[in-house]
Amino acid sequence: LMKKMLCLGLLLAATGMSFAQHTGFTIKGNAPGLPDGTSVSLLLIEKAPSESIAQTTVKGGTFELQGELTHSQLCQLVTNNLDIVSKHHWPNDSIHWTYTEAFVDNVPMQAELLGSGRKANFRISGGEAQRDYTIFKSQQNNHSHESLVWKFIQTHPTSIVSAYLANQLLERGYNLSPEQVNLLAETIRDTP
Repeated sequence: LMKKMLCLGLLLAATGMSFAQHTGFTIKGNAPGLPDGTSVSLLLIEKAPSESIAQTTVKGGTFELQGELTHSQLCQLVTNNLDIVSKHHWPNDSIHWTYTEAFVDNVPMQAELLGSGRKANFRISGGEAQRDYTIFKSQQNNHSHESLVWKFIQTHPTSIVSAYLANQLLERGYNLSPEQVNLLAETIRDTP
């Protein structure tokens, strides 16, 4: 079991290294509903506490985040108006946050604000990993989480998202049988 986990860990590292050749990521945001001065941050989800890797503010309904990752990573795009509320001495119920998960690659990406107020969220596009993550997330209402994870891994064996999900299964224990661990090791393949 430990040997299989080590092999999967090495595969994740090798897969991630294939993304290191790019010069960095750019996320261009279209957020016409957010006022100037709204804070925008990109956080690494896997760090505890979350680590900000890029930050800016909205100006004229747009923003741009730039940075560089060593490999594709699950991140969270977070916006808030805390500084605006504080500056204008508005009541606390005027505070608005958005939280949007995205697999960020060192490629150009786009973030488009959907909805408004407390229902606002971003649709993020760009890069193979985010495309695959969008597919995975779109199927969540149709399956239990564990069955969806296994189905996605089997139907997308070369995706970095599958490697991430397999790693999550292994890290969290999920009472995997030796056969399931073997299946994960056999299914997950390096990206081309």
